[in-house]
Amino acid sequence: PNFKLFFGLNNVPENAFEITGDSVANLPDDMPLSSLETIVQALLEVMICGAPSVDVSNTWRARWMGLVASTAFQHNPAIQPRAFVALGCLACEEVDDDLLYQILVALGGALDNFSENDCSLIQSIIMCLTNIVEKLSRESQYLRSMFWLTMALIQIGHIPIFQSAVNLLQVVLRALEAQNFFVENDLVTFLLSSRRPLEKVTMEMDIEAGINYSHFSFAVAAVLLKGLKNPLTKTSTQAALLVFLDIAAKGVNPKNNIISSSMLGYLAALLPMSAKDADMKGLLGLVGISDIDVDDTELQTYFKIFEKLEIPDNRTALLLISLMVTMLHHAESEAESLFLYGFLSEAAKIVPESFALIYDTLLPKMSHIVSTSDTISILDAIHSILYTVVSEPLYKRANDNQYSYLSEIGFNHLMDCGSFQNVTSEKKAINARLSSKLVQCIINY
Repeated sequence: PNFKLFFGLNNVPENAFEITGDSVANLPDDMPLSSLETIVQALLEVMICGAPSVDVSNTWRARWMGLVASTAFQHNPAIQPRAFVALGCLACEEVDDDLLYQILVALGGALDNFSENDCSLIQSIIMCLTNIVEKLSRESQYLRSMFWLTMALIQIGHIPIFQSAVNLLQVVLRALEAQNFFVENDLVTFLLSSRRPLEKVTMEMDIEAGINYSHFSFAVAAVLLKGLKNPLTKTSTQAALLVFLDIAAKGVNPKNNIISSSMLGYLAALLPMSAKDADMKGLLGLVGISDIDVDDTELQTYFKIFEKLEIPDNRTALLLISLMVTMLHHAESEAESLFLYGFLSEAAKIVPESFALIYDTLLPKMSHIVSTSDTISILDAIHSILYTVVSEPLYKRANDNQYSYLSEIGFNHLMDCGSFQNVTSEKKAINARLSSKLVQCIINY
């Protein structure tokens, strides 16, 4: 019955070919692009199964793809988005750069005309790219740039585009991994080298986003973090962070069960959610930590992991703590809050110089919890923080400003990255224009 809805049929009794007033009532005016993708894939399977031979099937598919391609690159707001979705499904064989060039030109034009009210063309092109990226050859002149294009689309901060772009991000990372780009160089080294030809535009984007890819994992986490707090983007964002963590872990030799500093941003973004979902053991196992006795039960006592983190300097400590405080301000469950307060109570003792910079921003939240919460484990963690601050002379001398330090290292917007609510319409429009500039830079390189 659900499959009939994809074809615009509702309340159909026994005969799916019978259309009545009731059968087409209460249907949405617009077909979701994901539903269209399902239909095209289903029709493609029917065509393959119904063809008398493989050659005939290939002929039919080539003819279908030719018709779709002739439509996709002609301006028609009603048909173009559907054509791009179909084009992505039909591109079964290796895709050449000529076709990808045309798709990128269309994407640049769509970004120039970005509108929050209708971004279906941008979405459809991203969905098309998601299906064809894995079919690009290693020699493609565009494959190495696809990561930065995808991050640019995510930075627009518009939920429908964000959702599609995060799916594309996962596919791009796995495609680069499958082509062995992370064998000679690790993930960060390769991606930063592929960014150099695009730096004129990407630096503008970094300034607008308030991030700095010199601290790569924290920059990625800052861009993706808001996706963890929206039901439409939560699952795909979590999956993307896990892909980053998985690939990064493969390129690191574990030392004494210590988590490399190169993975801290991805891990930090995932830890509170794993505490909520009672999957802390699995997450730590992914990064090679197996000697912490974790009871995967929600709202249990906080398990100390700070000592397992490689924190080479105060800048890394400040970024880590600031990211955790940002997530605390947007925590949705007591399990998340318990983990975050427990983590911060450890940080207060182990890296007091960095914790002192964020203490003032944390104090109002802690005061509210102390006066309203009856969760003993959370209160214990807060009391531990307060006791450390009172007993440590360093905190009495601290008068530096967290924001000025974050700005100095290029993360002046880190504390605002936890929610889509902080992304204004003006910011979306600016980021869309910058994304279009990046597309032009990629196709002209």
